[in-house]
Parts: sequence; C-alpha cells; structure tokens
Amino acid sequence: MVEEYARTFLSLGNVIDSARDLILLAQRQIELENQAMQMGTDIICDTDMIVLNIWSQDKFGFVPQALTALTNHHRYTHTFVCTPDIPWAPDPLRVNPFDRERLFQEYIKMLKLIGSPFTIIEGDGPARTAIGMQILAHIRD
Repeated sequence: MVEEYARTFLSLGNVIDSARDLILLAQRQIELENQAMQMGTDIICDTDMIVLNIWSQDKFGFVPQALTALTNHHRYTHTFVCTPDIPWAPDPLRVNPFDRERLFQEYIKMLKLIGSPFTIIEGDGPARTAIGMQILAHIRD
C-alpha cells in the first residue's frame, strides 16, 4: 500500500502555496510508488497523478506542463473512484465538504479523457471493499 504523500507533507505543517509544490508532491509520490514496486509485488496507491492535476486546476486555475507530463507518462493498471455517497468525515487536511460531487465528476471526466481503466465504487465500507476485491481478483487473472 502506497499512501498519499500529500497527506504526509501537509501533516508535517507544510503548506501548498503554488502549483510548483504539486509537481514536487507528484515526483515524491512516484518515487514512493517505484520503491514499492521494487519489492516485486503488486501495489495499491491511495492517490494518483489525476488527483494532483485536478487539485492544481481547482486551487490555482491551471495545470503546469510538468504535472501534465507526469500524468501522461505515469499510468496505473486500474483506478477505483469512490462516489461521494457516504457522509463527509471531518479531517483537518480535507477542504471541500460541499464540492464532492463536482470533484468526483472531474475525476471521471479525466479518466475517460486519457483512456484509463476505472471502476466506480459505491455503497458502505464493506460493499466498497467487496467490489474492490472482486476487481483486483479479475485484474490479477
């Protein structure tokens, strides 16, 4: 499991002041993913480059070319996109409790645009886990 590096970065008291910061986060995220892949096993990532692209567009009004290049170059086998159908869970690092549906639609739009395979996950925690496990078993076959 490769955790979202942005959470680590922010929980250390760092702030994201520019889209350039997101490029650095993306590079570090990819480093962590590459390190995990060297272990010789499948990896599951808690985030991807698409999230950072949408974050950049949403917060700064544009996506730097370097971040777009990382997104185009660094692809994933499959992406799970969770619908915002469960209650908002307060978290000091989350900032969009009222914008979840719009952001969800942005993720879907971008995944379709780049032709990346994805599955929409919905329902409660156990239902989400069951769907995810079924898809992972299918991908590994």
